[in-house]
Amino acid sequence: MTWSDTVRTERLELPALSVPQYEQLLAGDRAAVGTALDARIGEAWLAEARWLIAMRREQLRSHPDHEPWLIRPIIRREADAAPDAVGFINFHGAPTDEGVAEIGYALLPEWRGHGYAVEAVRGLLTWAAGDPRVRTLRASVAPDNAPSRRLVDKLGFAQTGEQWDPEDGLELVYDMSSAAFAPRA
Repeated sequence: MTWSDTVRTERLELPALSVPQYEQLLAGDRAAVGTALDARIGEAWLAEARWLIAMRREQLRSHPDHEPWLIRPIIRREADAAPDAVGFINFHGAPTDEGVAEIGYALLPEWRGHGYAVEAVRGLLTWAAGDPRVRTLRASVAPDNAPSRRLVDKLGFAQTGEQWDPEDGLELVYDMSSAAFAPRA
């Protein structure tokens, strides 16, 4: 599989962040990363993503090969407005030995309800399905997170179980075959 630094959808770009960009963001340098991505990285975005950036930076220290699977800002690119980071999306890491790739995502509150989450998740799942190691796509959702439960239902995931996450508590586990998102020839 050939890796692209940026996944593009109709209205969005999902650029992969580099380790130096993780460091810049953790140091509070939104401007440098924004310039590199040609997008506005707002204070609210960094406040929401900082914990995940720190966690993923630690993950990369032991698994540098996970970099393309980790944090990607969701950048809105529409003709009527300046490009803004409206959320972030990532996998929990590279595919497991069992072929599972688990996705996570978040939108800033002011950008919810415009279909950006569905578009971003669909785009990144299609990207992941192009990797022959990926057989199962997974999303874990808190039972009270109705918007995310609607999103995974809309995309065709099926609930396959439950799990306890030490940070997030009870999560409903949703899976689907990667074939559902495999790029068409």
